[in-house]
Amino acid sequence: MGPRDKDGYGRLTAGKGAHRVMFEMAHGFLPEVVMHECDNPPCCNPLHLTAGTHAKNARQRDQRNRGVVGERHPNSRLTIEQVREIRSRLDGESQRELALAFGVSQKLVFKIAHGLAWPERAMREAS
Repeated sequence: MGPRDKDGYGRLTAGKGAHRVMFEMAHGFLPEVVMHECDNPPCCNPLHLTAGTHAKNARQRDQRNRGVVGERHPNSRLTIEQVREIRSRLDGESQRELALAFGVSQKLVFKIAHGLAWPERAMREAS
């Protein structure tokens, strides 16, 4: 065990995460992202580390319910009640009207309407 960064990953004085150094030592290359199959950020066991991409890492984060969603997200501008109201009013009002009414962009209302923002997981966690 040694020092950790703010996200719990092991740190070396070289400035790279310990897991990245160990992956590079074990496999001879450094991928875009080193992923933890064990879901344990301080782990640097090469058997638990796999090469990945930012997209794959984000998918895995979401599948494991580790991401921050809904009202807990630091950029959230709406409450769960407001999102439910937007969804209930989509049949009778335009996305533009709803955006103006709630002080958000029409693009956000579109994403809410299509489950791209405030997905079901966010709605369940907020309840």
